[in-house]
Amino acid sequence: MTRRYAAPIQVALTGTQDPAVFRWRGRRYVVTEVLATWHERRAWWRDLHEGDADAPTGREVWRVQARCGPGVTGVFDLGHVADSWLLLAAHD
Repeated sequence: MTRRYAAPIQVALTGTQDPAVFRWRGRRYVVTEVLATWHERRAWWRDLHEGDADAPTGREVWRVQARCGPGVTGVFDLGHVADSWLLLAAHD
């Protein structure tokens, strides 16, 4: 099951600019593996309709495996656009 979010998070990066650690709901998650990365394009026509033609046209997404404490691991989708990071999804 996948739970969708759009929750702001704090992210620390590795030297290769991949997520290494993130904080969500007061907990610290250590990324143990980057499973996939991709670029999601936004619906640019919505931005034009809303009067924000300069809005970013997409975001980078990392699907990561992360642990929060001993024996507690999960798979998460982290999104990055401009200077903001979001937790997009948590997968069971």
